[in-house]
Amino acid sequence: MNAYLSYWKRKPFLSISIHFFVLILIGTQILVGPRPFICSHGGELHSFIWTQDASPGSALQNELLQKENNWSALSYDWAIWPLLRADPYATKMDASWKKPGYHTEDGIYFLGTYELGRSVGTNLLYGFRKSLWISFCSVLLGMLIGIPLGGVFSYYHKNGLRISGFLFVGILIGVILLVWSLMVMLHFRQFFWPVLFLLFLVFVISFIYWRLSAKHAANMSVYPDAWLNSGIGLIKSFPSLFLLLLLINWIKKPDTWFMIAIFGFFISVNMARYIRYLMITESSKPWVESLKAIGLADRRIIFVHLIPNLLLAVFPIAAMSMGSVVLSESTLSFLGLGLPLGEISLGSMMHSARNFPTAWWVLLFPGLVVFWMVFSFYQLGNSYTKVELS
Repeated sequence: MNAYLSYWKRKPFLSISIHFFVLILIGTQILVGPRPFICSHGGELHSFIWTQDASPGSALQNELLQKENNWSALSYDWAIWPLLRADPYATKMDASWKKPGYHTEDGIYFLGTYELGRSVGTNLLYGFRKSLWISFCSVLLGMLIGIPLGGVFSYYHKNGLRISGFLFVGILIGVILLVWSLMVMLHFRQFFWPVLFLLFLVFVISFIYWRLSAKHAANMSVYPDAWLNSGIGLIKSFPSLFLLLLLINWIKKPDTWFMIAIFGFFISVNMARYIRYLMITESSKPWVESLKAIGLADRRIIFVHLIPNLLLAVFPIAAMSMGSVVLSESTLSFLGLGLPLGEISLGSMMHSARNFPTAWWVLLFPGLVVFWMVFSFYQLGNSYTKVELS
């Protein structure tokens, strides 16, 4: 705890930034929103911290439809409201493109308004949260895929892996299911969550096969590190921007989860490549040979000793990847290629300013937020790199 506090005291700007990011990610709807973030209605408890819609078929939803989505007009048993009651999706056509400081009978727009009369300040918070959510989930997904994949495959870089025919059949079935799933999504040009669940099942089944194969004779030798290295080289041989634009144009209606999956895929490739180099170096050290000599299984050495020992070294890559995701998502949305224009994001806010070139505030404030996030994440990654090297 003392080390944590002393680190943040040495870097006050970074400390304030990261803790503020956490506050925005967790508590945006507690700070600003048109609905109570927790309430009781008709004896039923409802929470709107992570969702914006009432439960289907509930008495709250029925009354909300009768009141034309006016949350303030509902009869609650009790309700805890945000500090500021404001709807980021509310539109007022007569208040469009007003400069900062514009005020009406309803209140003051400190950062002005933009397209359809939406508040820049309110939407800035929601766009801020959307960018943080996409970057955090993308990096988490990339780590969950790339670190185990790169760690396990590269561990057998020297002598290969002895497997049974039973496991080989399981791997073959998994590859066939993966190719079939990709072909289905390519045909319908849609991103299906059931397909992702199927891919998760493939991973679980492969792991179970790996466990069961210990009961069968290992009569085949494979070199998974060569497959990993070839796959990374193949993906890296294509321009990342070209692949990104190709995948985004492939989907009819890209949403937040699709963007997370796409960015997570690219991050997983970088994570797998980086953890591969670390694993090859670390697995050849004497302490790993000692663990093998006392009879520990490879699975235990990889997941209990090696990968946890390398996680701190991966943190700078994860922090910088968050900054890269924020910048990439904002750039794509600004070009009109990312999230749908109906979604609130920093890039889509700046994109709307193309219709009103003199609205400098719609470009300036979201642009400063993007710069703040990218700069903070890169500084966080660099600070951990320096600590590791010192």
